[in-house]
Amino acid sequence: MRSPRLVSRTAERARLHAAVDGVRDGRGGLWVLRGDPGVGKSRLAGALAAEAADAGLEVLSGRAVPSGTPTPLRPIGEALLAWLRTHEVPDDRLLAPYLPTLARLAPQLGPVAPDGASSVMLLGEGLLRLARAVPAPGIVLVVEDLHWADPETLALVEYLGDNAREVPLAVVATCRLHESPAANELLTALEWRRSAELVEVAPMADDDVAAVALACLGSEPPAEVVAWLQRYSAGYPLLVEEMLADLRDAGVLAEPTGDGGAWTLAGPLPVLVPRPFVRSVEGRLAEVGPQARQVATAAAMLGPELDWRLLAAALELSETEVAAALHDLRGQRLVVPVSGERFAFRHALTREAVLTGLLAPERARLAGLLAAALAALAGDADGAEDHLRLAELYEAAGDDERAVALWLATARDAIGRGALVSAGEALGRALARCTPGSSLETEVREAEVEVHALAGDVPRALAAGEVLTAELADEPGRLAAVRLRLARALLAGGSWDEAAAMLAAAAGHDPAQEEVLAARLALGREDGATAADRAAAALAAVGEDRPEIACEAWEVLGRA
Repeated sequence: MRSPRLVSRTAERARLHAAVDGVRDGRGGLWVLRGDPGVGKSRLAGALAAEAADAGLEVLSGRAVPSGTPTPLRPIGEALLAWLRTHEVPDDRLLAPYLPTLARLAPQLGPVAPDGASSVMLLGEGLLRLARAVPAPGIVLVVEDLHWADPETLALVEYLGDNAREVPLAVVATCRLHESPAANELLTALEWRRSAELVEVAPMADDDVAAVALACLGSEPPAEVVAWLQRYSAGYPLLVEEMLADLRDAGVLAEPTGDGGAWTLAGPLPVLVPRPFVRSVEGRLAEVGPQARQVATAAAMLGPELDWRLLAAALELSETEVAAALHDLRGQRLVVPVSGERFAFRHALTREAVLTGLLAPERARLAGLLAAALAALAGDADGAEDHLRLAELYEAAGDDERAVALWLATARDAIGRGALVSAGEALGRALARCTPGSSLETEVREAEVEVHALAGDVPRALAAGEVLTAELADEPGRLAAVRLRLARALLAGGSWDEAAAMLAAAAGHDPAQEEVLAARLALGREDGATAADRAAAALAAVGEDRPEIACEAWEVLGRA
C-alpha cells in the first residue's frame, strides 16, 4: 500500500528545485534531507532525481547500509558502478589524471592507482571533474542514509560540499536525526560555514496525512479511517502506508467493489493506539509458520539483504523449505524480491523491528550458526567483506577469539585499500575484546602502530609503540619491524634526530627498508649525495618480491 505520488512537501521541493536550477547554470552544492525514519526523506530524494533526469542532468545514486564497520566509500562506488553500466567514460584531458583514483571504486575506469596514491581529496576532485566532463549540463549525486556512512564517505561529502559551488555537481543526501553523532556533527559544521543546506523534513500536517491516504487507496477513504490515521500516524507517511495495509489485510478496510465503489469499514477500528511499527512487524511474523519466523530472525542478523543459501546452511533447512519461508514472508510484506534470486527486507525499518524482538541468548545462538555456515561457504574467507561479516557475527555470538582475529583481518584489508580510518575502527573493535597479554593482542597492537604510522599520527604511533616495546623484548625481529614503522612516522613528522635513533635501534633486521628510510632521512636533512647513495644501496638489497621498497628508492633518487 504505497502512495504512487509524492504528497505536499511544497516548501522542501522548492528548496531542492533550486539545486537542479543551479546545476543547469553551472553551480553545485550540498543539500541534506534530514529527519526521522519514515518521514519521507527518500521519497523527496527520489522526486528530485526524477526532476533532474527530466531536466537532462546525469543522476548517480548510492546508499550506505548499516554495519558495525561500514565498507569504505560504498555509496560512491555503488553510484559510479551503476552509472557506468549505461554510460561511457568521458574523454576529457582534465578528468584523465583522476581516473586511476576513481578506478579504485569502479575498475572499468582504467588502471587503478597504486596503494597510497589516492585520497578522499583526490576522489572528490575526480567527481568534480567528472561533473564538468559529462555531455549533460551536470550531475546530481544522491547519497542515501548518510547516518550509516563510513568515515571516508563523510569526509568525501564534506569535500564536495566545500568545493562544489562553482561546479555543476549537486550532492543530495538523506540522513536520520540522532542516528549518527559523527554525521550530524559534520552537517552542523558544514551548515555553519555555509557549505551545506539542511532541509529538515518534518512530519506531515493532518491535511497531508489525508492526502496520502487518498493517494494510497485511489479513492476517498472513510472519514473514520482518516481521523484514525491523523491521530495515530504522527504524520509519518511510511506509517500511514503501513497502517492502511494492516487494516486492509486484517479485513477491517474493505476494498471497493464494482465501478464507482468506495472503501468501507468492515469492522471496528482498534480502540487502543495502533501498534507501533515494531509491533506491526511482530504481528505479521505471527501469521507465518515457525520456519519462516526462524528464517526472518536469522536473516535480520545478516543485514538488509537475505542470502537464502547461507540461511539454509545455517538453519539446516532445505532450499525448498527456505523458499517456502520466503514466500510466506513476502506474503506478509516483510521481504521483497530485489533481482534474480536476491531478496531483501522491505525496508530497513522492517529488519530493525525484527531485531528488536530477539533476546540476547537467541541473538548469540543465531550469530553462531550463521558464522559457522558463512565460514564453511566462504572457505578461508579471503575477501574483505567475508572478514567483516564474520567478525560481526562471531562478536555477536560471544566468540571473542575468532572475532578479534577477523577484526584484525578486516583492519589489514582496510590498510591494503588505504582506508586508514576504517582500519583504526576495526582495530578498536579488536582491542575491546582481546585477552590482555595474549599473542593476538600483540598482533593487533602491531597493526595499530602501522595504521598510526601510515596516517602520520606520530604521537599515537609512538604511544602504541611504547606498549609493544616491552611486550616484544624477546622477539627482536618483530620489535625491529615496529621500530621501522615508527621511524617512518617520525620521518613523516620531520623529527629527523628521533627517526635516526629509531633506525639505529632497528639496524640489521631489514637492510632494504633500513637503507630506504635512511635515504629519506638524508633527503630531509638536505644531504642529497647521501640520500642518493643510501637509495642505491636499498635498490641493491631489495628483492624482486618487494617492489614497494624499490619504488620508494627510485623516488628518493629522483628527488635527490
